[in-house]
Amino acid sequence: MSKPLVYIAGPISKPDPLINARAGVLLYQRLILDDVVTPFCPMLSILVPLVAGTGTSDYDFWLKHDFEVIDHCQALYRMPGDSIGADREVGHAHTIRIPVFKTIDALYAWAKVSWYAKLVPEGAQ
Repeated sequence: MSKPLVYIAGPISKPDPLINARAGVLLYQRLILDDVVTPFCPMLSILVPLVAGTGTSDYDFWLKHDFEVIDHCQALYRMPGDSIGADREVGHAHTIRIPVFKTIDALYAWAKVSWYAKLVPEGAQ
């Protein structure tokens, strides 16, 4: 059965990209291990210039890319912390009418009830 694709929105660049990336990756790992949703972790994008030796750190480039990813997601999870970019991602999620969650419990409740209910025809067992 398909699990919903969930975008993780949270601080990346400020106050410290490595601390923020660590928090995002730890959440990403938890979501993967819990096996309720399929997460997407944009914090991993900070590795592009480190691994490839090139890349872009242009804010608008990454925000456009992230909006394109969000367009494919069924939900968005908003991590705590101040972030203009994450707030814009939440706004985009509202625009395309996908749910936004601020707690894992709420996300999982939605995934287990609302999302999976769509995949199982009424009366099916």
